[in-house]
Amino acid sequence: TGQLAAGNWQLALETTGFDLATLAPDVPGRVMGTVTLAGTVNDLSLDDSNLNGIQVGGELTVDDVVPFWTDPLELAFAWQDNRLHLNRMTTPGFEATGWMDVRLDRLFNGPLSSPLNSPLTAPPNGNHPGHPAITAMAIAIRADDLDLAQLPVDLPVPLTGHTRFRGTLTGTPETPVLNGDVDVNHLAVSAIA
Repeated sequence: TGQLAAGNWQLALETTGFDLATLAPDVPGRVMGTVTLAGTVNDLSLDDSNLNGIQVGGELTVDDVVPFWTDPLELAFAWQDNRLHLNRMTTPGFEATGWMDVRLDRLFNGPLSSPLNSPLTAPPNGNHPGHPAITAMAIAIRADDLDLAQLPVDLPVPLTGHTRFRGTLTGTPETPVLNGDVDVNHLAVSAIA
């Protein structure tokens, strides 16, 4: 639905189930929820790096996107100019809040004015080599009762047990900095052959 009044516009988009593979074939899951876009007619511009004067916000539920989470991921966000605010990202046992600076021209394949501007034609992970789409981030993370055996990481030996984490993720996806405190309960290391 949309509105235009006194030079202000607003558009609300709602989905009851959209397959993420439509945008990126390697990304599983379905998304449901509402996204709202708003701005003024006089300040409506979109350049190659950000959303100038356009405010975007939404509340989404994502199913089956993270293999070791069986419950849906709830997400509330706001985006203005080049900053994506993660107001709330939660699933049972996990919560994250923070922000990411995003270059739209690097998220998609080429300038926003390009006819190739489509998530379907974006390079893997939406990044241009050496020029990440996410140029900075600061995310506070709280994770409780994570099953070490279910984490999607290759370790030299299998581990079992549960962990709790409190910390922050900063930097970029190419050079992340993870700081925090980890507690591990009932840690067991399988025998090494």
